[in-house]
Amino acid sequence: MNANSPPRRTQRINLVPIGFFLGVLGVLCGGELASAQLRRPKAEVAPLVERGGVHPGDGVRVALKVSLPEGLHTQSNKPRDPLLIRRPA
Repeated sequence: MNANSPPRRTQRINLVPIGFFLGVLGVLCGGELASAQLRRPKAEVAPLVERGGVHPGDGVRVALKVSLPEGLHTQSNKPRDPLLIRRPA
């Protein structure tokens, strides 16, 4: 640098608009992801009966068929919660 040359100026970038834009973008995207997690999935439940008619004293087997939306995971072979039952692989 010469003694006669003017001092060099550095160009400053204003980060406030960029930070504001990233903040708004994060809220919009994060809000959508959070609402997707808060919605409770709807299960379809259908009764299954061994036979149609039952007389007093007869035995009958019944069950419930529960169908969950595609892609919903309900069991794990390594659950994080110790109260959940481990499903063998």
